[in-house]
Amino acid sequence: MEYWVHHLNDYSGSPLVMAQRMNSKSLIDHITLITNSGNGFLSGWTGPKVELPYQKSHNRFVRFIRLSYWYLASIWYLWKHVHHGDKIVISTIINTPVLLIRCFVGGLNAEIHIHEVYFRVPLWNSLGLRLANHKDVHTIYNSRFSMDFWSFKGSGEVAYPRLRNFFNQQAVINTVPNFDMNRLKIFTVLSLIPYKGYRLFLELATSCLRSRPGYEFTLYVAGIPAEFYAEYPIHKLPSNLKLHFNNTDPEIYLDQHIFLGLTNPSILLEAFGQTIAEAMCTGNIVIASGQGGYLEFMENEHNAILLEEYSVQGILRAIDRLDLTRAIAISQKAKQRMCEFYSL
Repeated sequence: MEYWVHHLNDYSGSPLVMAQRMNSKSLIDHITLITNSGNGFLSGWTGPKVELPYQKSHNRFVRFIRLSYWYLASIWYLWKHVHHGDKIVISTIINTPVLLIRCFVGGLNAEIHIHEVYFRVPLWNSLGLRLANHKDVHTIYNSRFSMDFWSFKGSGEVAYPRLRNFFNQQAVINTVPNFDMNRLKIFTVLSLIPYKGYRLFLELATSCLRSRPGYEFTLYVAGIPAEFYAEYPIHKLPSNLKLHFNNTDPEIYLDQHIFLGLTNPSILLEAFGQTIAEAMCTGNIVIASGQGGYLEFMENEHNAILLEEYSVQGILRAIDRLDLTRAIAISQKAKQRMCEFYSL
């Protein structure tokens, strides 16, 4: 029996990765998902599910109380149900308090998947970090940046299975990009979180509507459409923009030119940048800020372009540094680098 724990069933990267791994593993193992109710990437899970309520709050004290209650409720549920030989899989560091159950149940396996590097409740994270570094806890993390940040010392590996699926599509790998520098196709994949830069992307599209009429923009939004349209009514969106919700298919990376990685570095450093890795796998030119875990496989002006300024003008200046020859070279080197990085 396996119990997979993910606190926020939302539209960010970690539940997406978890959903993909769960779907593949459920074919051979019996899995129960422990999460909160929500409309996120884990909502499509059709196997056994335990929903423990949680409501977000901007008040730190209220958030501490609610998160602590959720953690304790998770521990209580596991305490009543896990048995010798069972396994717990936890998707992010914020859930490591449930590893407390290891102290009381002999023969229990534990595996933790790391995708985030920021503190929500320092008390719980501090305790969880101690447990995650236990020699019997296997750690799977998406970047060495995460490992170094958290000072993980236990057994572990760098793993990102979905990238292998990208490389298995030979038609994608062998495609020579067809760039028209006057008619660029620019896209991004972002969740509805303020620091994820969807507002900056919309500002960019609006700015180019007259100054660069040949550019096409596509925004893939992970989130609830009603929340997006409450902020940006459809009649106010620029005509050069295409909008899609909650589409994570590999095909979204095809027939594009430039991918924008728009996590605001002054607010949060991206621990890995899974969409950046996927975009590079498929030969898109990635333009992103110069800080974050993705710098492990990105080299400025070689296989990607790093922003000197996180702004509309900064992005346009980065695009203007490209010409046709350089664009094709960066595209090919991006695919080659990702293949080397993951030994695919």
